[in-house]
Amino acid sequence: MVNVVSVGEFDLDGEALHAATDTYLDFKSADEDQRGRTRDILDSGHSWLNQRDLTADTVSQYTSELREGTGDDHPILSGEDFDDLEAKVADDAGSFVEDLVALFEDESPLEDRIERFRTNQGIDLTVISALLTTSDPDQYVLYDEEGFETLIRYFTGLHSPDLGDLSVGRRYDLYRNYCSTIQMDVLSEKLVDATLQDAQEFVRTVTHSAECRYNLILRYFFRHTRQLEEFEEETSVFLDEIRMLPQAFLRDQLEAYEGRQKIAKIRYDVLDAILDDESVDIDKIAARENVNHEKNIMNSWDDYKILAQIYYNYAKDRVEAYIEDLLDYLRNEIDADQLSTHYVTYQGATNIPNTRSWAVLYPSVLGDHKSAYQLYIYFYPNEIEYGIDNGSDVPRKEYDDESFESEDEISIQNVVEAYRERLDTFWRWNEELIEEPDSAEYDELSWFESVEKHLQRKKQIVFHGPPGTGKTYGALNFAKWWIDRGLDEQDHFDDAVEGRLRIVTFHPTFSYEDFIEGITAKTRDGDLVYEPEAGVFKEMAEDAVEAYEDADSKADAPRYILIIDEVNRGNIPKIFGETITLIENDKRLGELNEMRDELPHSEDRLVVPPNLYIIGTMNTADRSIALVDAAIRRRFRFRHFPPNCEVLYDELGFDGEQDVKTKASVEEGEDLGALSILALSAINERIRDSGNLGKGKQVGHSYLIGGTTDERLVESWKNEILPLLDEYYFGDMERLKEHIFDGGGENLFNWKEQRIADFDSDALRAALSELVDEDGGVE
Repeated sequence: MVNVVSVGEFDLDGEALHAATDTYLDFKSADEDQRGRTRDILDSGHSWLNQRDLTADTVSQYTSELREGTGDDHPILSGEDFDDLEAKVADDAGSFVEDLVALFEDESPLEDRIERFRTNQGIDLTVISALLTTSDPDQYVLYDEEGFETLIRYFTGLHSPDLGDLSVGRRYDLYRNYCSTIQMDVLSEKLVDATLQDAQEFVRTVTHSAECRYNLILRYFFRHTRQLEEFEEETSVFLDEIRMLPQAFLRDQLEAYEGRQKIAKIRYDVLDAILDDESVDIDKIAARENVNHEKNIMNSWDDYKILAQIYYNYAKDRVEAYIEDLLDYLRNEIDADQLSTHYVTYQGATNIPNTRSWAVLYPSVLGDHKSAYQLYIYFYPNEIEYGIDNGSDVPRKEYDDESFESEDEISIQNVVEAYRERLDTFWRWNEELIEEPDSAEYDELSWFESVEKHLQRKKQIVFHGPPGTGKTYGALNFAKWWIDRGLDEQDHFDDAVEGRLRIVTFHPTFSYEDFIEGITAKTRDGDLVYEPEAGVFKEMAEDAVEAYEDADSKADAPRYILIIDEVNRGNIPKIFGETITLIENDKRLGELNEMRDELPHSEDRLVVPPNLYIIGTMNTADRSIALVDAAIRRRFRFRHFPPNCEVLYDELGFDGEQDVKTKASVEEGEDLGALSILALSAINERIRDSGNLGKGKQVGHSYLIGGTTDERLVESWKNEILPLLDEYYFGDMERLKEHIFDGGGENLFNWKEQRIADFDSDALRAALSELVDEDGGVE
């Protein structure tokens, strides 16, 4: 339900706040010991001030009282904060007391008092807020910068402050007003005698406690989805709800739909009637617009879908923030940050509003979410479901899912545990999709022969470079090319590739048992028995040994190639175990220092033949080569894969670099493909020059491969390139804005909301034009 909570000129969303309140109250009792300590410390400082006068002689007692009560493990103030306070007192107690008394008692506006004290004493806002709160816990709160920023991001309504534009004093005063409003208009409904300190604890808990924060998000989606279903059933109720949205928002929507046709025109007429306080007959409005078009524009639309977009636009930023943060949290909790994310909000995958939303995690190596098995969470009316699902382009597999069918069941930890329990299955299913590469054909690239020489000498190599530079693509094509070169006329290429080429992906749960040998349980004659089971490397080694020993010429023995994608994602010493020595060139079968290791489960003696080769791929955005285990660095050659925008010239239909520059010019219509190539080069130049990023965190050219239409290019920038930049800058939007976009980039990012904007091809064209000068460099 629409419920706007006003905070002066700004506002908060009541629906989200009430979901947060119910979640917070579940956590309140669990956090009572910490809350009690906070109250005791504040009360102790307040009591001291009530019983004594602050003077140059007593002020050190006051700071000591606070320090003693706080201890070393409480988040109010750190030991360093107290050291600074005591240093100020020791340096000039008289001046400090004078400024402190003025901070507490002066009749000038609070923000002015704070600015004056901060300027005179050089003390930061967190410490100032603690001093103020001990002076009067009923009027002041402990300041929480991170909590305030999250509060705005998660609960803002139509109008929210830009904290970066506010003075320190104004920032604190506004935070206090937010807490006061939450105390009186939200908490007091369910918490008897709610205090200002309760409101501050509410902000701290729902923004800092991961369990509370993500339970809140799940609860919000549970309620919001159920509400949308009710609106779908009762359109008249939905219309009444939209009438309750802020007038300023409705006017903004009216302006956005002005001058448009079809469904957008119907929404415009609905909004126009609402703002004029007239009755709304959607069927009549739709029929009036329909006659202007040859085809029936209402084929995929009904009253709910027309109205839902207006309603969703009000919550859009908040819903997207919830889903993005939820996916990041789940990915981190299962230690799988290499997974990509995809979600569909209530706006629907085809921009036709729906009553449900969903989000998934999937391995990026498989392309998109449709081509992979996914860890998913679906928000249905009256149910949240989660587990493993298949993308639409992969075979269906059955696995038990789990769900919450009531708010009382909601627990983010249950989702995390469900993902962890299914993680091995998730990786195994996805690995099955890439274990048998398409052997129909391959592309021959200019560097194949140099890699061939490296492998003949060292037997293993790692392709390393930024994401999107064609490392896996190159490894797969080289492997097919090299196998093809070693075939006799009677050998069948497809059969050879299928039998001699394997691909695995390392990840945090990939183990020695998966790679070398493990134990599996089997039923035999009704009894449960445990037997050794070969991993992928042992299987390949045994097959390669047999082929090597059967070969007429050992030098021409059939080549077996194992590609290890994301080699740095696994615990390499643990995965290889004692076999790490066996892959060295001189330790292989038939060599001078041949070695065989007895395996722990089967007691087989493993040996690696000379005709088994390993190609690893490594994303340097995740880990520098310098950090790779020394045992691997010593046994592998390394080949760097930098971005290569020249590859894109032919791919996107240009005749060389000059043609790209010409087509990117204003005179030639600012071709979006040409601008994308030049802008990507410009961005990478800045990244290389950055002391914090460097060449390992450039953006690869492959993100633009296939970008033969404006729509595909917009998708690539919006869903791949810009999220990667955001990740590189650790979400520090201000640094990203200044370093890459020279303080611009408003067409691509909503800097105020700290998210990627919902831009179209025209907006992308304008933004990329700002990055590129006539010579294809950075403006």
